[in-house]
Amino acid sequence: MLANSGLNTTEPIPKKNTRRAYAATLSKFISDYGNWNINDLTSDEALLFLNKLTEGNKPQTKKIRYAHLSSFFNFIRNNIDQEFRNSCDNLMIKKLFRSKIPAHWNFLEKETVDEIIFGTRKSRNRLMLELMARGGMRIGEVLKLTLRDIQGWGLGTSLNNTITTQGVKLLNYLRTSPSGAYKLHLQTREKIS
Repeated sequence: MLANSGLNTTEPIPKKNTRRAYAATLSKFISDYGNWNINDLTSDEALLFLNKLTEGNKPQTKKIRYAHLSSFFNFIRNNIDQEFRNSCDNLMIKKLFRSKIPAHWNFLEKETVDEIIFGTRKSRNRLMLELMARGGMRIGEVLKLTLRDIQGWGLGTSLNNTITTQGVKLLNYLRTSPSGAYKLHLQTREKIS
């Protein structure tokens, strides 16, 4: 019988929250099925328990609870009874409690980014794209920039929002940096607009 097995399956788990999550799942399982012979537990009963335990939970939580119970059964099979059958090793249960397929991010090639930047006619938009692509800034960070923010960069902006010679030097540096040569045509005092 499971309740009398004296197993402390949470002992080797080092993280406090993980230990707490396993304990919650397994204590509920023991309260529901503690008087059963664990070898008599079927996949249908394991599914019934998991559905009851995870009713109203998010898919990730359901997956974690399934993993807790399955790990417990694997622990029994690996350490106590080699002939024990894991009730969670059922294709239907695995499909119901599997995690979502992770979203794959599509990344643009450097050449594509260069083409986008080269194809931009306004110098303001070019500078914004450069800051995002080469400087790693997010669009929100670029849009929140003020004159006071960029004065510390050595751009040498004047009160009428123009880029002076120092600003052009910085842009020239960006153009000739190892990240690629750019065909950015700026006049010395072109307005940022």
